[in-house]
Amino acid sequence: MTVKQPRRLRLLGFKKLKKISLLCLMTVAAVTYMYESENQLEDFDPIRFLTIGNNDKPVGGAFPENIIPLEERRNDTIRTQYHEDANNYIYTFFSPLTTMTAGMTSNSHNKLLKAWEEAWQNAGWKTKVLTIEDAKIHKDFDLFNRAIANNFPQTSEYDRLCFLRWLAMSTVGGGFMADYDTFPLEMKAQEYINLPNDGNFTGFDRFVPALASGSAEEWDRMAHELLNAILSPDYSYFVHDMYALLYIRDNSPETFIQKEDVFSSIFYDISGKVDCSRLEGKKAIHFSHAAIAETVKSGGVVGFNGNNIGEAIEQRWKISQDFISKWRMKCHD
Repeated sequence: MTVKQPRRLRLLGFKKLKKISLLCLMTVAAVTYMYESENQLEDFDPIRFLTIGNNDKPVGGAFPENIIPLEERRNDTIRTQYHEDANNYIYTFFSPLTTMTAGMTSNSHNKLLKAWEEAWQNAGWKTKVLTIEDAKIHKDFDLFNRAIANNFPQTSEYDRLCFLRWLAMSTVGGGFMADYDTFPLEMKAQEYINLPNDGNFTGFDRFVPALASGSAEEWDRMAHELLNAILSPDYSYFVHDMYALLYIRDNSPETFIQKEDVFSSIFYDISGKVDCSRLEGKKAIHFSHAAIAETVKSGGVVGFNGNNIGEAIEQRWKISQDFISKWRMKCHD
């Protein structure tokens, strides 16, 4: 597969449009919910239920005319190969927010991070939590910040960080990145000495970046593809990396490899038990806000119901740990 070069960023001159604010929950994008209808569980996509319009069109006028070509960037900014000492590493990105909490206390965020580390380490992986400081190493960090701030001034801190994490991944040499609420199932570290698909960027949850892999160049390329996407004249989604990937998938699906290897739906059956058959063949499971909420509403999480979903979100770390423990006992070889 030939690696595509990032397209040149466009100068845009749109009139400022009124933006409808969107509370972007941390990983609400865990895209496929499930709900009970006529006593059956059916897949549905929350994007169908969102009002997506032109509210996030760029206001333009303050963006550099072109981007620095990949080959001209500092050697210490992007490692050109998947370095040997990064084998068996899984990364996540987390920087504390100053403007929102995503429905969880700092203590709960930290417990979820710890649960994430333990789950991946138990599967043989080395773990590392990247932060905004890793993204700042990238030569285009300021460029990305200015592009988003000037063109989308009402974009939340969280949504901006979702773009910057892609830069962080290129600075550490690429590899695997998982959301901090995405835990491994059938994904043992020893099976991934080399990156899948020759290092070409791969999204394992379709256009949801809950689990992805790629070389340093590929993470860098995709970061710029995302920025190109939101600056496109016909972009009509919210300003968030998942929606930018959705735009890319719909307009140029050949840009990255897409798999369906992450389970991101109701994870307990109605009786509160683990159904191994539904998880068969999945590399990981995404315990998003959406998945937690829908599982609680279905009656699958003992001790929680539709009246205390907020408490369940706060206890996401414990619900995730409990499920993985039950899955290991019942389904894991």
